[in-house]
Parts: sequence; structure tokens; C-alpha cells
Amino acid sequence: MSAYYYLEEPHPTGIFTIHTDDCAIVSPTDSKVFIGKFDDCQLAIKKVTLEHPYRIFDGCSYCCPSCQNW
Repeated sequence: MSAYYYLEEPHPTGIFTIHTDDCAIVSPTDSKVFIGKFDDCQLAIKKVTLEHPYRIFDGCSYCCPSCQNW
């Protein structure tokens, strides 16, 4: 089970990226929002999308490649 976060600052396209707590490409200085602990990134995206239906979330290509759609 991994902890999942999204970065507070979206990409220029408006998409928010989901990361695991051990993602190597996230800087310690990046502002992150905790989503929760899940068995996979699909469950994390499902939860955060229900909480923020007006935002688009996508998986990080490094730590959540199975959830990367954009």
C-alpha cells in the first residue's frame, strides 16, 4: 500500500499529477496534497476525482505509469 499525493500546482494544461510518496521526480520543496493510502493509483485517482470533480488528474509517468492518460 502506497501513500498518494497530487501537486498543488497543475501543469500548464490544467492537469494535476498524482504521485506516490517515494516518487524520485518530486522535489521536497513541491507543495503536495495528501490523497490517502491505496493499493493502486486507480483508487487514488477515483477518490480525488470524487472530491474535486472540476479538476483533471493524471498519473505520473515515473511512479504511476499505469494511470497516465494525458
